[in-house]
Amino acid sequence: MKNISASGLSMFRGCPKSFYYKYVEGLRRIDQTDTEQLQIGKIFHALLEGEKPEVELDYKTTLSIEASADFVKNGYQIQALEGKTLAEFDKNTKKEFELTEDGFIGFIDLVIEREDGDILVDYKYVASLDYANSYRLSDQTKLYPYLYEKQTGRKVAKFIYLCVVKPTIRLKKDEQPDQYFDRVVEWYGNEFTAKVGEVVIERDKLDDLEQELAQDLHFIRHMIDNEMYYRNTGNCTKYNTKCLYYPICYEEENWEIYYEVRGEK
Repeated sequence: MKNISASGLSMFRGCPKSFYYKYVEGLRRIDQTDTEQLQIGKIFHALLEGEKPEVELDYKTTLSIEASADFVKNGYQIQALEGKTLAEFDKNTKKEFELTEDGFIGFIDLVIEREDGDILVDYKYVASLDYANSYRLSDQTKLYPYLYEKQTGRKVAKFIYLCVVKPTIRLKKDEQPDQYFDRVVEWYGNEFTAKVGEVVIERDKLDDLEQELAQDLHFIRHMIDNEMYYRNTGNCTKYNTKCLYYPICYEEENWEIYYEVRGEK
């Protein structure tokens, strides 16, 4: 198996059996595809980084994403970044910084290099800001600073995550693109449409993380080598919603029709 991502680590900690189905067998649910959401995220990230997106969606959806990215990059003053916009940090920055350290892999959307400690920035294009509250406690906010410091030898001062809600307003009939842009910017003036979270790095927790990650990798490799994947029954119907791999895990009738191999193992 290849290097493990932050989402893969979170899935393993939540339920090793689900981790096995997704990352070892490469199974994906046919009826719950995330292809369009992944494309939307890629377009949003590319536009924030000043690049041309590699994927294309319909005109209205693309225009909506363009309006969101334009507002965030050029019009959204981020207090955690000294009240500046992302566009004002073109110098001393690295975009899409790749992490490959200690058996893990990931990408930091933006690195701002500072003498008193670098700032790591992660973009999230979400359906609601409920996601922002839970993301603060995710593995990624601790894993990325640790891997970055070990890989580069530089200190991290803080990890910032910028959660932006997808616009719920749509392009009106006969409305010009610039008019729609103005309406999106006005809509983003609402306090419930964007949120910046800041995680200040705690040195003692980063030191403890090294041992935790080593143990996780050991258990994952042991599990794969011995084909022993236990099921965390507490996550099977969490929040009254069945896990994506519930049908195959519990061998429901005709479970085969739900899945196909669509991911890298």
